[in-house]
Amino acid sequence: MDSGISITGRIEQFSWSTQEAVGYEAAIEAANHLIGAYTARIAQQQAQKQPDQSLISELQQARTSVVHSRDTLVAQDSDQVATQRAIFNVQLAELERRAE
Repeated sequence: MDSGISITGRIEQFSWSTQEAVGYEAAIEAANHLIGAYTARIAQQQAQKQPDQSLISELQQARTSVVHSRDTLVAQDSDQVATQRAIFNVQLAELERRAE
């Protein structure tokens, strides 16, 4: 069923290099990996006999922040994309250390 609404029709046209495209995709993947890690930690904590609600709330807020950061990436801004990708990777490493 065609609703007449085109998602791709709303995307602004711009040119970008293969390097910029790959960098943007890598940043999105890093964010999604981090969001998944937060979701797993939240589920793990919720499955405990006595879940730590404070920790769950902290993890949920952190996950929401990552979603926001991912959703506000500007594909044409390669510096912002690279910086945010690095931040996502540091956050993931920190979350994994805390889980050990």
